[in-house]
Amino acid sequence: MGVSLCALVLGVAVWLLRPRPLWFYEGEFHETIRSADRIVVRIPEPEVAKSGKKDGVLFEVTDPSEVKEVYDRLAFGKPQYHKTRCGCHGYPWIDWYEGERCLALAALKHGRDIGWEGFPGQATLTGDSRKWLVDWLQLHGVPQDRLQ
Repeated sequence: MGVSLCALVLGVAVWLLRPRPLWFYEGEFHETIRSADRIVVRIPEPEVAKSGKKDGVLFEVTDPSEVKEVYDRLAFGKPQYHKTRCGCHGYPWIDWYEGERCLALAALKHGRDIGWEGFPGQATLTGDSRKWLVDWLQLHGVPQDRLQ
């Protein structure tokens, strides 16, 4: 029994500490959101009920120049480490639309990564992009303590 438990613990430790392969961001997120004309920033669905906001929307951007600026300011580091997805929902969720059609549902994770279903894990923003995005979200009223 003791040897089996040790082998199990060792196996789990080796799996958790294994080197993660690198992947390179090649513009797939930008390609997906290229035609966006609206950004909806919202509270993650699991938190909407306790937020007091009926639809969870924090703010919406429809000004074409601001949508383009957000698009242009998003930059991902190279290479990316294949991080497993954490268990958090991210905060806030940043949804990209063209008209009424949803192009991408994304989330800011821990103030530094973007979670999106098209990534093999979470994609880390560059330092400048991270700072700009957090500042932009705060400018629109998103509390700083939720952006960490």
